[in-house]
Amino acid sequence: MGYIMLAILVEEVSGLTLREYTDKYVFKPLGMDNTFFADDAVELIKNRAYGYSKDVDGNYVNDMTNLFVVGDGGLHTTINDMQKWDAQFYTPKLGKNPVTFMEEFMLPNSSLPVNPDSGADIFYANGQGISKSENGLLVSHSGGWLGANIMYRRYPDNQFMNLVMCSNTSINATNIADEIDKWYFNK
Repeated sequence: MGYIMLAILVEEVSGLTLREYTDKYVFKPLGMDNTFFADDAVELIKNRAYGYSKDVDGNYVNDMTNLFVVGDGGLHTTINDMQKWDAQFYTPKLGKNPVTFMEEFMLPNSSLPVNPDSGADIFYANGQGISKSENGLLVSHSGGWLGANIMYRRYPDNQFMNLVMCSNTSINATNIADEIDKWYFNK
């Protein structure tokens, strides 16, 4: 609900839709030409990958909706554009003072214990989970809806991005990301 409220606030204050605002102030400045919030139910999206799920009989079906609420979802992107997003964390471009903006973007909003016995914390910072891992600092975000699921991991200490985007709910993006981490970090 919070991201939907934020989208409404952006629209009220700026006079632009969330799609228009993020296009003008976020995606285009970063060169993310194929990323946008889908807010039009009849728009044909070039090169779109539809999500699939299995029905009760085990058959694959298109997983679709006519709900076009943006803020907490509805973002369409590509792997190439996600590389540009990831680069923003190492060579900041957004905001009046890009470096300060990115430092503030990484500040924790709250601290949640991962495992009370381990003493480790995971922090939530503006849509990102931030934690310590055996491979260094880990910044991540995952999600899924309508037959799609994603795992985005960023390891700032190594400037390594691990991105898994699936258009099938029977494929576990997190498990694939785990295997990529093992391969990349030779474990």
